[in-house]
Amino acid sequence: MFQDFFTQPPTRFIAYSFAIYEAIKSILYTRPVKTIYMVGSLFIFLHALDTALEGDNFTASLFSFLDTLLFELLASVAIPIGLALAIDEVFAHIFHVLYIHYLLNEYGPPLIALLSILVLSQRLDSLIHHVMDKTIRTLYQ
Repeated sequence: MFQDFFTQPPTRFIAYSFAIYEAIKSILYTRPVKTIYMVGSLFIFLHALDTALEGDNFTASLFSFLDTLLFELLASVAIPIGLALAIDEVFAHIFHVLYIHYLLNEYGPPLIALLSILVLSQRLDSLIHHVMDKTIRTLYQ
């Protein structure tokens, strides 16, 4: 597993900015979508570029770049966003059915989704690495 600046908390959470935003967007008064998405995209690109620069030749660098880009798209964008939205929906429904106080009903589900993403981030990264090691990485390693 990669042990570099881009994979260690707290800098790793920058890559999760997409999911963090999706988790708490319902309680934000302003919508800084472009800024958040630019920061997350820049982080992902820099991580991919950093791994590409460690390659011995062009082919190794290209595969490292694409591998890291695929990992980041799965582990930082697609799966965490889906997870955040699903957790938010489930807890919003639970809180609505239980007639929880309106403040908890409004702020509870997004905050639970946010905490879930932050707590599960390292396990999710490990799972994505494992799945990629057993599937797509066998093709080029």
